[in-house]
Amino acid sequence: MSILYSGMLEPVKNLLTSLLEEEGLCLVEARIHPAGRRLILKLFIDKPHGGITLNECARLNDKLGELIEKEGIINQAYILEVSSPGIDRPLINKEDFNRCLQQKVRIFLNECRDKKYEVSGKVITVNDNTVNIDSEGQIHEISFDNVRKGKQIIEELK
Repeated sequence: MSILYSGMLEPVKNLLTSLLEEEGLCLVEARIHPAGRRLILKLFIDKPHGGITLNECARLNDKLGELIEKEGIINQAYILEVSSPGIDRPLINKEDFNRCLQQKVRIFLNECRDKKYEVSGKVITVNDNTVNIDSEGQIHEISFDNVRKGKQIIEELK
């Protein structure tokens, strides 16, 4: 995404925040990029504990599109896409890890820890700046600053 377009994201996020809060939803991620003569504005929206439906995304697409048009934030042709971040959405911040309490996760680290750049285990607690992972009985306290990427481990049902 170029800096030219990324400057449009903050006003869009600010505009959508109160509407999404009223709906009991949260903005997970927003992206904007050119596609030919248009822009693509992608909004990934979810419920705090996951589970947004396709019908909710479609309804929000209409509602958010009207709001963006009314406020005139984007002054060129664009396509709005509202979708779920998916079951395998990345874990980045406190809210993401809170959603995965007592679930298995895999975290890829920025800095080596115990000769490893990866920690897997169950999320046991989440604090303001850290997440605690139980990996085979060993507790790892990991700073969010050291999280390069995290994923929930989805296990097959038997």
